Amino acid sequence: MNRTNDIQGRFLGIPYDWRFPTLLKTVRRIYQPGGPLFVPKVFGWGWTINLAHPVAWLLMGVVLALVLGGLISG
Repeated sequence: MNRTNDIQGRFLGIPYDWRFPTLLKTVRRIYQPGGPLFVPKVFGWGWTINLAHPVAWLLMGVVLALVLGGLISG
């Protein structure tokens, strides 16, 4: 059995990666020009946002505006 299959892959269609995150791995994972908006997480189970995708910055701006709007009005 290949040990790599135990620490990275997919479970129920959701990607996981339990390998120790390095700086190079982190940059390659979250900054993929031309890649999809959501990419597998650097460490753990699920997805994260691809910071090289233009929609990512719009999405983060909207979330930030909603949070700040809630803090100011509340």
